[in-house]
Amino acid sequence: MEGASSVQPKAPTQNSPPRVLITGGNGYVAQHLIKALFPRAQANEICLAYTYNARNGVDPLAASLPGPIKDHVLAHRADLEDSDSLHRAVAACKPDAVMHLAGKKGGNGYNPEPRGRGTRREAVGRSRDWNWGGRGSAWRRGKTPRDRSISPLSASLPSSPPAMSSPAACARNPEKAMRVNCPLALLDALALHSPEALLVFFSTDQVFSGTVSPPALYSEAGESGRREEEEPVNVYGRSKRAFERAIQDRWPRHLILRSSNIIGPPSPFLRQGKFLQWLDELLESSVGPLELFDDECRSFLYLQDVLSLLCALLDSCRPFRPSEGPTAGGNVGRGEPVLGTREGEDAKDASSLPRASLPASAGLLVGTYNMGGPDALTRVDLGRLVWRARGGERGDCSGRIVPVRRASLNLNFESPLNIGMDSGKLRQDAGRLAFPGTSMEIAIPELLSQE
Repeated sequence: MEGASSVQPKAPTQNSPPRVLITGGNGYVAQHLIKALFPRAQANEICLAYTYNARNGVDPLAASLPGPIKDHVLAHRADLEDSDSLHRAVAACKPDAVMHLAGKKGGNGYNPEPRGRGTRREAVGRSRDWNWGGRGSAWRRGKTPRDRSISPLSASLPSSPPAMSSPAACARNPEKAMRVNCPLALLDALALHSPEALLVFFSTDQVFSGTVSPPALYSEAGESGRREEEEPVNVYGRSKRAFERAIQDRWPRHLILRSSNIIGPPSPFLRQGKFLQWLDELLESSVGPLELFDDECRSFLYLQDVLSLLCALLDSCRPFRPSEGPTAGGNVGRGEPVLGTREGEDAKDASSLPRASLPASAGLLVGTYNMGGPDALTRVDLGRLVWRARGGERGDCSGRIVPVRRASLNLNFESPLNIGMDSGKLRQDAGRLAFPGTSMEIAIPELLSQE
């Protein structure tokens, strides 16, 4: 087993700190969460570990993590399609809380097809060859410009072997999508080794069918609050919904978060780019008009809100272990809330987020929640916000951003159009300090000012 640290985990005792396992450690949100939780691990407030999967067996983060993080964070190789590897990872960690982020890459739904496949020419003019994941910046520009369309589908996302969050990839291989996105072996492993762990699962807004018309929003119950469940329109949504149902049936201590598209800075370790940076770079360049969808609505979500919620969740419950010592499963208990709020420095860096417990009235947050921003926006809306955030640097954007209908494209897979979500229940139950619900009008200028 190759990990970020050579320190081997000790068996949990009654007074040992909570053990947190993040699956899919090389994913976008997971990297930011590792960075945010590192000060707690360094202070011995939590024991932090993550899983990774790589065909060559080498941890993708191993060469990128700073030395201090390597000394305090453990890594375990685990493949969501390999039951034995999942059991080994869970048995080694014996987690009190699992953040199941594997199979959920940031940016899902933005660029569902790789370059040159299933796309059409959507803009006029020359552009540069944009490659994802350049170290030191969000992007790495190719040395030789070439003619290609400037398309919302023309840039591919960074590859992550355990993830099946591309709706196009799921459509091409539905059996694999179901195995990866509905990993029943993970529940089996937890039942055997950590039977009372809190399981936090990042689901997707694509569990909704997208048949509503704006400004209508989906509640947790579905369209306009209807109780009957809708069937997702694509394989990706169906595979995520399947694991939601499995968790709801088998794991009482769960928190399912139906995440919308996340907007944030590049990942801290692998420097994976995001749609925001791609959009900003293209609008800043001297190429021709950029065509963006104006008929596809999403409740775009600020990364800082996600990290604030997850950190508050961990700060607001502590493991309960019986006085006679640890069981084979590293028993954790009923999640007693820590009353009151821990105040801290309000910094934009995810590693120094304000520390806020959930409201005492909330107890341990469990159940299924929508997790999106306060507004349902199109990509045209985002483009105009980016343009506006740059102030007078670029002048009028009317000639640069050209609205197009997504219905004019052949995506080669089904994709819901309008899946704006009402996340008021999460803001109410978690509290606005833990989940502020930041609008993109605030988030985008804040993010661009950091670059």
